[in-house]
Amino acid sequence: MLAAGLGDALNEDIFTLFAPTNEAFDLVPQELVDEVTADSDILRTVLLYHAVPEVQIRSEDLVCDAELMMANIDMTTTKCIDDDIYQVGTGNLPDALPKIVASDGVACNGIVHVVDQVILSDRDRKSTRLNSSHANISYAVF
Repeated sequence: MLAAGLGDALNEDIFTLFAPTNEAFDLVPQELVDEVTADSDILRTVLLYHAVPEVQIRSEDLVCDAELMMANIDMTTTKCIDDDIYQVGTGNLPDALPKIVASDGVACNGIVHVVDQVILSDRDRKSTRLNSSHANISYAVF
């Protein structure tokens, strides 16, 4: 967060955060992690794609098939499949949707929902020079 210049912003504002698990980050190929963390603009965009600014959204407020504008100005869609709720980025593949695995965590400045995949936008995917050798996993993560 500090490397992306987000420390103060996330401490002072109200947010709803979709926080990936450690296991979600473990799915990211190391060369992509290196590339994203080396460019603070890409890192900032990826991190902001996990936050909704100026509002606290509880799980009962999420509406199936509705869109949310994230802090990076890209949209995600709330998907409901069986009894599970997913917050899906425009770059997530159907077999790697970010499922909300823990909801409604309360923080001093908002609500935290834990997701099991990194939320990916098409813009993030284009920013990271992906090639076909990473296609099956990279679209789902960075």
